Amino acid sequence: MDKNLPDEIDLMELLAKAYRGIKRHLILFIVLPVVGAAIALLISYNGQDKYASSMMLSTDLISKNEAEFIVKELEAADSIMPGLTRDEAQRLLDLRFTVDSKTERVPVSKEVAIDREVIFLKITAEVTDPSIFPSLERKLVRYMNSIDPVVQNRKRQEFLHTKMIAKLDSEIVTLDGIRRQSDSRAMAEYINPASLFSKTIELYEDRTQRELRLQDMASVHLTKGFGSLMKDSRLPRTLTVILGFVAGLFTFVIIMFVQYFNQYNSALKE
Repeated sequence: MDKNLPDEIDLMELLAKAYRGIKRHLILFIVLPVVGAAIALLISYNGQDKYASSMMLSTDLISKNEAEFIVKELEAADSIMPGLTRDEAQRLLDLRFTVDSKTERVPVSKEVAIDREVIFLKITAEVTDPSIFPSLERKLVRYMNSIDPVVQNRKRQEFLHTKMIAKLDSEIVTLDGIRRQSDSRAMAEYINPASLFSKTIELYEDRTQRELRLQDMASVHLTKGFGSLMKDSRLPRTLTVILGFVAGLFTFVIIMFVQYFNQYNSALKE
């Protein structure tokens, strides 16, 4: 019990000094938090409106590593976003990017399917005027479609699928000719018309898949646009007032500590 007495006395002395300090500077103790709350409220009323919304892009024309590199380049650039007008750049406060990916199985034919990595790019914009969201959305899609990795991969895949479609068209024409000839009894003994029809259908399915793929790669997909879900990103005024009050109180504590430290330092010198 005796061992704990000095600590208890020191704590009580500290509390007593704090109480005496507050009592001596009661007006300052009241005024600083009130002034802090008032300043915070004034800043809240006079500050810019802030609105935040997110859009989602998806593509398999770039890898996740390429997408992350592009995002880092955008975040490190001196300009917030290439292609924006001066007015739009002033109204755009911040752009944040998140890259994710997943693997999807894409059928090429009945027997063959390939895995492809689909990249999902989430872009969150904070602006002072929500009317710029449509323009910002279009320019982000246009920018993503114009970057070198997307353009190069699109050209390679378009060349491949165009060549394959031309080859499939040739095969389909050939099979159609053989099927018409097999209507005669002589040809029917050597060729099964049902098998020819089934093979032709498979070629048509393959051709259709490649045509759809060509349409898909024509542009980066806009999964969700800006503006459909939008929020005011400013702090609530009640919370702003509380933070200002706490800041004023903290300022008072700092002043009291500096005063006490100066007195303590002076006592040591004497």
